[in-house]
Amino acid sequence: MKKTTDIDNRDAWKIFISTGCEKSFSVIYYNHFDLLYYVGLKYTSNRQIIEDSIQNIFIYLLKKRKNLNLVTNVKAYLLKSFRRQLFLDLKKQSRFSFSDQLTETQFNYFNGTEQSIFEKEELNILKRAIKKSMKNLSAKQQEIIYLRYDCELSYEEISNILEISVDSCYKSVYRSIKIMKTSIEQMTTTHVDLFF
Repeated sequence: MKKTTDIDNRDAWKIFISTGCEKSFSVIYYNHFDLLYYVGLKYTSNRQIIEDSIQNIFIYLLKKRKNLNLVTNVKAYLLKSFRRQLFLDLKKQSRFSFSDQLTETQFNYFNGTEQSIFEKEELNILKRAIKKSMKNLSAKQQEIIYLRYDCELSYEEISNILEISVDSCYKSVYRSIKIMKTSIEQMTTTHVDLFF
């Protein structure tokens, strides 16, 4: 399916919540399923729970459509909803014990099948350097970097999803990039073997 813009997603959302249009609902679902699935893989390898969580949030949207509000960024809204639902479903399955707040040990930037974008040979060295430098970041820092650069969310949207201050998002991204830059510079100047 052709990638749509945020405006197209907002229009589909507006039509869906005002009329219940199935076509608009399908647009929202198909435009975001892959993203939600890949984000889920960063928390768990249990693909069934990931799929169930995605289905649960879309069932919720269908049931509560009349009570939903307009949103400025459908992707950010769905990411926050999915993240909450995934942890509820994981808790129900008793596979993990989560508190109401997320811990920093649950997010792994390099989990998920979207890594295949790095398969071209000319990007392998860069991939290894980035991967090594990412190991110097906490799981929370990796999550913020993922949401900021892979999902292209604003600092405000990230702070809302992770329930932290916008200032904390700025500081975390700044510190993370500084850590990664220093790490990559050290690797290239000392000719560290980037192979794992």
